[in-house]
Amino acid sequence: MKLKMAAEILVVALAATVIAGCEGAESVEDNKQSQTTEAEAKLRAWPSLEETERLVNDTVRGIAEAATALVPSLIWRPNRERSQYSCAYEYEDTGSRWVSTPHTVSDVPIPDGEWPRVLQAARDIAREAGITEVQVLSDMPGNRNVRLYGHNGNAITIGYLKASVISAETGCRLPAADLAQPPS
Repeated sequence: MKLKMAAEILVVALAATVIAGCEGAESVEDNKQSQTTEAEAKLRAWPSLEETERLVNDTVRGIAEAATALVPSLIWRPNRERSQYSCAYEYEDTGSRWVSTPHTVSDVPIPDGEWPRVLQAARDIAREAGITEVQVLSDMPGNRNVRLYGHNGNAITIGYLKASVISAETGCRLPAADLAQPPS
């Protein structure tokens, strides 16, 4: 009798655990959907991926032109293909993408004496694109590397060692075709 009662209690306890677990799973799923909806709304308030990529490319081009105006020996060229990736974290289920633009390279390093002026020009140009923050990655003579970034997710890195490089990434954005569709 005691064994039968213990078995019945165990069955009831297991059933309660399974039911609670299922309800918890729905809550987690509802919460994830809510977060995805919020992330998509945020993305819809920003320009499309294509517009953002044009802005970032124009900014890189402007920085390269300003650097050459200060250091005429800098001759810039692209050295790799554009890459596109799916976004992660809060944007994972939104269909958003981000782009890593072609690196813009000069075989000539920026002279140490000209670096402050080149960096200031880069900051001024980047600011016009909403890229206002600075992260110094390396600051030694002959080896400078600075990441300029904005709260809009866009970022540009400029630096030199044996050559000079400007690289950029867009923040997560929805492609124009997705923005034209109603929210999911």
